[in-house]
Amino acid sequence: MNTEKVNAGAVPIKVQQSKKGLSAVSMIDNRELATMQAKMTEVVQRMGDEDDELLQGKFEQPAQRQTENRTGIPDDVIQNMEDSFGADFSSVRVHPESSKAPEVGALAYTQGTDIHFAPGQFRPDTSYGQQLLGHELAHVVQQAEGRVQPTTEIGGIAVNDDAGLEHEADVLGAKAAQ
Repeated sequence: MNTEKVNAGAVPIKVQQSKKGLSAVSMIDNRELATMQAKMTEVVQRMGDEDDELLQGKFEQPAQRQTENRTGIPDDVIQNMEDSFGADFSSVRVHPESSKAPEVGALAYTQGTDIHFAPGQFRPDTSYGQQLLGHELAHVVQQAEGRVQPTTEIGGIAVNDDAGLEHEADVLGAKAAQ
């Protein structure tokens, strides 16, 4: 094994002869900084391996809610809706037997994050009920985005009767219920 220094302070080069007469060149960096870095890497890697089990799960976000579900919507249904819309509906409040929905001639209607269902219409355990809920949650998103402005008034309540927003809510509600 031959070691030749090219320049002072440079990296020493080792040339090794194999049995077949071929040479293999490897470089060893013995500079103080490189030696310290190598030792630190060794320590960090070793600590990482040993402590990995202790730290597992410490920084992961749980897939479930951090707070109690106060929406009035069953946990599995709200999770499905949030996944479908890519939105957080934790501030939504469902009013399942509201007299306000019939006052505006609707099965349900949304005002900000409050969803009012006519009596008997809040049925999140059925496909139809999830479509209606998804439709109303689409209106929550539309309103949060500032896309809904009142266009008329029914029974003293300002409403928007934009057919485009209604169609969008129908499509998104059906998709979310799948």
